[in-house]
Amino acid sequence: MQVRRLSLRRLSLRRLSLRRMQVRRRRRVQVRRRRRVQVRRRRRVQVRRRSLRRLQRRMISRRGR
Repeated sequence: MQVRRLSLRRLSLRRLSLRRMQVRRRRRVQVRRRRRVQVRRRRRVQVRRRSLRRLQRRMISRRGR
């Protein structure tokens, strides 16, 4: 009986540790995804600004001509 209890405790501990690892991995993945989304948004904003600057330059050149 004692041996069985010990083995059960070890199994439960292993399961708990595995669950904790899985949760940590999921959290890390979520953080990575959030960071990726933030980077994408920043890139989009930069691209928009660049395109706006290009359009402004074109308008200025047309007015000059």
